[in-house]
Amino acid sequence: MARDDADLIHRVARAISARRRGLGLTQEALADRLELAVKNVQRIEAGAQNLTLASIDTETDSEVTTSVASVADAVSEAVEDMRALKGGLISRVTIHAIDVKGNHKVVAVNGTRDNKYWLWEGQGEPRLLPAEPIVITTGTARPTSTSRYTGPPR
Repeated sequence: MARDDADLIHRVARAISARRRGLGLTQEALADRLELAVKNVQRIEAGAQNLTLASIDTETDSEVTTSVASVADAVSEAVEDMRALKGGLISRVTIHAIDVKGNHKVVAVNGTRDNKYWLWEGQGEPRLLPAEPIVITTGTARPTSTSRYTGPPR
């Protein structure tokens, strides 16, 4: 397993453990809710048992798995991961996050106040909204070459 994968597993494990404690649940109570053995919850929280997307999907009815992190928490963690990049973030990134309940957050990392995004909530007209600018790189971020993506085919 790659080092980055192991780091991610341990961050998720810590988040699950913190959320369980924040809800005032014991490992036994969480195991009951998820219909798992207590030893599996212990292994998950220790980062010794990797959760697959399929296993998380089967447990999405649980308050714990669906609210391990809010959309804002997820975006904040992504921004912190970018802050930790070796060599720094060299350009701009827009993060769009949405959960199954329709909660959303959009940030423009190293972006400007004029960064906007479209939101359509399934009814009515789409709305043009401002992305929240977050600066993590001091100095000027290198602009991306949008012509690489919007220019004529090569």
